[in-house]
Amino acid sequence: MIKTESGKVSGAMTSDKAVIIFKGIPYAASPEGRLRWKAPEKFPSWPNIRECTNFSPSAIQPPQSPFLMWTEEFIIDTSRGYSEDSLSLNIFCPSDVNVKGKPVIVYFHGGNFVSGGNSYDIYDGEQLARHGVIFVVVNFRVGILGLLSCSELSSENPEKISGNYQLLDQIAALKWVRDNIASFGGDPENVTIMGQSSGAASVCTLSVSPMACNLFRRVFAMSHDTLNMPISFVPDDCGRIHPVDLYKPQKECESEGDKVLCGRSIDEMRSLPPSELLKMPEFYSYSIDGHVLTGTFKDGVMSGLTDKYDFMLTYTYSNNMWSDCGMFAIMTDVTNKESYESSMCNFFGENADRAMRLYPFTGNAEEFVLRISHDRYAASMMMLAMLRRKSNTWLGEFRHVMPGPESDKWGAFHTSDVPYWLNHFSDVRKEYWRDEDYELGNELVTRLAGFAKTGRPEADNLPSWKPSDGNSLYIIGAGVMKEIQPLDDERNNLWREVYCVN
Repeated sequence: MIKTESGKVSGAMTSDKAVIIFKGIPYAASPEGRLRWKAPEKFPSWPNIRECTNFSPSAIQPPQSPFLMWTEEFIIDTSRGYSEDSLSLNIFCPSDVNVKGKPVIVYFHGGNFVSGGNSYDIYDGEQLARHGVIFVVVNFRVGILGLLSCSELSSENPEKISGNYQLLDQIAALKWVRDNIASFGGDPENVTIMGQSSGAASVCTLSVSPMACNLFRRVFAMSHDTLNMPISFVPDDCGRIHPVDLYKPQKECESEGDKVLCGRSIDEMRSLPPSELLKMPEFYSYSIDGHVLTGTFKDGVMSGLTDKYDFMLTYTYSNNMWSDCGMFAIMTDVTNKESYESSMCNFFGENADRAMRLYPFTGNAEEFVLRISHDRYAASMMMLAMLRRKSNTWLGEFRHVMPGPESDKWGAFHTSDVPYWLNHFSDVRKEYWRDEDYELGNELVTRLAGFAKTGRPEADNLPSWKPSDGNSLYIIGAGVMKEIQPLDDERNNLWREVYCVN
């Protein structure tokens, strides 16, 4: 039994009593009714011991089910349901809660900002807890409920702002950790925030938010081009893919929201059932409102806002379209030499001739897209390390291929690195796991625990992983931790000029 500010909670111990797992602890009141599209409020206190042994519902979103290479362990169990009353967190902690000062990792899930939840099987933090780290996984609002901005919402707000409810939920969760984690044995002054995909965009954005600046010490962002990439590539009604900017001025966000409301008042919107909201267009952008956000992540990095944090950044790489480099390709319409030249001119502008010399088209469109997108991804991460040269920045390219059905086809696909960092291997693939998977999991969970404890992803008897100076990164794989320079000087300089980083 643990005492929190709202009341006492109980969890479930593992069979060897080494780890306690708490599921569905509320960190804020349900954002329903009058609280829909408002900053989260404190959860009411409860008088008795609250049993926290079952996952809470996930945030309102379209029903999820396995697809492509994302099997059950990557998907929310829909039997747990979806609800606006979902602002909860799960905690995996060592059972010696009376021993204080343990490092804490707070994890924010992915899902393209419109889906996801903290009950994925791959978000199991038991092994981290066995390494002396407290692992917290957070639910937060997604989609239209998490990112809608409009004129009326801004007008009713004391700061005259709207949107960013997803960030406000995450900040509320971090404040809950600050105020309560010591009761679980954690150190509120030693918190690492970690996220993958859109969750990685969240942790990077939190690192430049004035409202979150004193709530954590370290950042681990997985599978997000932090400096340069649009947040999402969204299909239109014809299946064509369009990029959407992660950060937009508040007035632009309000204008987009006003169009979606189609004349409805906010009172009318708050009375609609969630099923009606899910029929409306989605939102994928943060609002630069001068309060929660004063600029983009790149703006914050350039001005030194992130210099006080240690950073780890990784992405998945494989020769297929389902790695980070393929999913978030900068060009998706290259099919022949003519479309290649047109795309290069549109993207590189005055640098197009130079870019076409460095990235010639060989006739294989997919090969070209992967090559140029990989270099863009690597260059972006190295640019971040260069801009943060006075601060520690570790960069990694995850190349290990998760075994399973058609593993050769999928390669090191988007999200496949998460089980290795948490050293949790689902029974869904139990017939496929090999010794090399377990060995890599043991190594990476040890590195992650080291990063949370000391700010360095290293440990005795493990190969060295040095911070990047802006010119190199490390390949990560089974039995591989190797420093490389993925770009020659010409390519490096091209990308720095394209993104105005010198």
